[in-house]
Amino acid sequence: VAETLSNTLEIEPMLNGVLRTTVERIGVHGGAIHLLSDDGTTLSLAAWYGISPETLEQVTGFTPGGADLGVISPASRALNTRPLNIPNETGIYAVLSVPIWRQGQIQGIITLAHDELRPWRAEETRMLDAIGRQIGVALVNARLYGDAVRDEAHIRTILQSVADGLLVFDRHNNLTLMNPAAEALFSFYPTESGGAARAAVLLWEWLRTRDTGTGEPVEFSLPTTPIGPAEEDARCLSINRVHALPHDPAWPCWLVDGSPDEADMRRCPVYERISRSALQAHSAAVQDADGQVLGTVIALHDVTYFRELDELKGRFVSTVSHELRTPLSVVLLQVSTLLKYYDRLPDDQRREMVSEIQQQAHNLRELVEDILELSRFDARRSMPQKQWFDLVSHIEELLGTLEPSIQDKNLHLDVSRNLHSSYLYADPQQVMRVLRNLLGNAIKYTPEGGQIALRLEQVGDEICLSVSDSGIGIPAAEQLYIFDRFFRSEQASRMASGHGLGLSITKEIIDLHSGRIELSSTQGEGSTFTVYLPVHHE
Repeated sequence: VAETLSNTLEIEPMLNGVLRTTVERIGVHGGAIHLLSDDGTTLSLAAWYGISPETLEQVTGFTPGGADLGVISPASRALNTRPLNIPNETGIYAVLSVPIWRQGQIQGIITLAHDELRPWRAEETRMLDAIGRQIGVALVNARLYGDAVRDEAHIRTILQSVADGLLVFDRHNNLTLMNPAAEALFSFYPTESGGAARAAVLLWEWLRTRDTGTGEPVEFSLPTTPIGPAEEDARCLSINRVHALPHDPAWPCWLVDGSPDEADMRRCPVYERISRSALQAHSAAVQDADGQVLGTVIALHDVTYFRELDELKGRFVSTVSHELRTPLSVVLLQVSTLLKYYDRLPDDQRREMVSEIQQQAHNLRELVEDILELSRFDARRSMPQKQWFDLVSHIEELLGTLEPSIQDKNLHLDVSRNLHSSYLYADPQQVMRVLRNLLGNAIKYTPEGGQIALRLEQVGDEICLSVSDSGIGIPAAEQLYIFDRFFRSEQASRMASGHGLGLSITKEIIDLHSGRIELSSTQGEGSTFTVYLPVHHE
């Protein structure tokens, strides 16, 4: 019986096994085990062997769900009250029931039934009592095990739902747990090389070399796409160094002990080309109640957004400082010249200098307005004030304001339209801001004598606004970043002044109108920006 009880901690197979063993070893007709509910008010039939539940109820008087907790008396009452009928109806002549004890409390009842008319021997009663006590201990262990399994399942469910990546290693540095968020971070590592589990072990090997014992997080980057062997070779060649790296081209070389420092990697074109996510690793020892270290838990927090924000802030400060310094320098120079030599300068030169000051002041105002506009977009304080308006008439008014700039460069502007209706439900000021930015860029980056085309047409439930030019075009590698704030291509920066916010504002406005913008461009041949806006009221 003891061996049967130790084979499993699941209650149902444990009780069935021990009951069958008891019935067969003692040599009786059958038996049953009833368990008491947690609140101690009712009995339930948990196992039976060799005898049906209906017969058990007859000969014991124990009704499943009932509250009669008598041990021997119910059967005795049944047999004494109907001394002929019960044996004849059931074939059972003797019943023995003893409590299942644990620490002085009844947990249930184990019952044996015999089809022979004979008294129960003392050793049988003592044996069944001992078995009942063993079952009591086993039930407590099984319930504790069940609680532990449920608790573990609950904890695992929580860990699986955590947004941060979690890794758990035992004291021998074997990976014992990895949640889905961590698996996603290691998706770049190929399955044939060991997949996410192998990548987690490689990262832990590298992190252990960076552990300073201060509890400070370690920041690093992981690729978001697989690394090919050719890129690994190119990276090592590009920095002109030989590193004692393991032959694992799928693992980033900057996460290996003895790897190149950040300055070296920044000089590597392959490293700069690989898409990466920035992460912080927080490690903590797992200890038992006695302070013994059982392993290590590592939390991987994705800080890519914050690093991109830091980069954007740095670019913002650099760009704004430059854009402010240039016009301010011109203004200060002109003002200083006027103050020193006003009486010596002819009137036409003074007017030219004042005009230059005015132009630079306009540039400053435009920059400040663009920065404020983007801040309002970020704070959702510049939501579209939509209304029905005549798109064509607004465009004609806009073209009138741009006509002097077009004539100054001797550009040819072709306007065509194919609209069912010229009315659009949108914010007229913001839509005109979009067109002014696109047409302004076309004028700015198209050489003298070039071509500009504005197309208006209705495509289904959308208005299509297309601005094309025969200008300098945009290199394919730079088209991915053209709508980023403060981004300006090298060729555009050499050709004309600007601060790289116009297309960012354009994209924000179009997104707020549930529209989209597409770019088609060939370097040296020109660009086409196409805007799609829904016509009807949302």
